Amino acid sequence: MFRQFLIGQYEHKTAILHLLDPRTKILAMLLLSWIVFQSKTLEKMTMTSAVLLMLIVLGRLSFISLLRNLKPFYFLSAFILLMYVLFSPQQLMEGVFVVWRFVLFVFISCLLTFTTTISDLVTGLEKLLRPLALVKIEPRTVALLIALTIRFIPCFFLYAQRINDAQRARLGNLRQMKTIRTFILKLLERMFACANTVTDALLARNYTPRRNVFFVQLKMKIRDYAAIVLIAALAVLLS
Repeated sequence: MFRQFLIGQYEHKTAILHLLDPRTKILAMLLLSWIVFQSKTLEKMTMTSAVLLMLIVLGRLSFISLLRNLKPFYFLSAFILLMYVLFSPQQLMEGVFVVWRFVLFVFISCLLTFTTTISDLVTGLEKLLRPLALVKIEPRTVALLIALTIRFIPCFFLYAQRINDAQRARLGNLRQMKTIRTFILKLLERMFACANTVTDALLARNYTPRRNVFFVQLKMKIRDYAAIVLIAALAVLLS
């Protein structure tokens, strides 16, 4: 199950979404998330879903890959709906909206991570977070932490799958408390080791919170401004 989770993995293509400036995609992701959060009727949720499906088609993303990202959350979604059925059946539609919004949030995150490289994402976040320098917070450090968090998601599930496979080969069962405890401890050990490796790599490259030169040069184009205007107009329409 863990190897099916793909959030954080870039897919190299030449679709229009891949060509957009990362700052445009980050702002669009925030606006789309706000639209999803504000959509409280069936008509608005349907329109928002249609927009996301159109973006998925424009990005030439695989629907199979997107559905794989939802697989680890099938149980959680079913559990939420079950709680509404058992304890609040008159508000079942609200439970459907909760699961629906969750699915759309996953798709929005995939639209960003599948179409943006980590280097572009870090540079875009750093430029957008420049105002933080006014309050003595280094935007480069914040951007790097956010990007590493996104990148660690597939690593987390990859390590979890490897540990699970090793335990199953030794006849381990995740339904047993001893096996679960060992699984969690081994997973934490792997993640801390990975974080330590990243730290050593940053120190080896003389990482500093400040920098004056960007290896990735970003330049907003007409298509970027048009995309922001369209998403902003959609936000106003569905608000």
